[in-house]
Amino acid sequence: RGSGGNFSNPLVGPYGFTWDSSNALYIVEIDASRVTRWVEGAPSGTIVAGFPNGTATNASTGFHYPVDVFLESNGDMYVTD
Repeated sequence: RGSGGNFSNPLVGPYGFTWDSSNALYIVEIDASRVTRWVEGAPSGTIVAGFPNGTATNASTGFHYPVDVFLESNGDMYVTD
């Protein structure tokens, strides 16, 4: 296990993943307690859920131990934590 960081490149403990309708890749970073969205050809990802500093939390606004992500066709995102 590594520690979370403030950057979306490199990935910190990639685990679960899915694609959206535009073929962007969403990756759960289990060791950074966040979900990062990667667009093909981009040099880094964009943090779309969780805390940018990679801190695990029990707060309702963050993740403790995220393991998977699911996207509905309307763009709603669900994360298994």
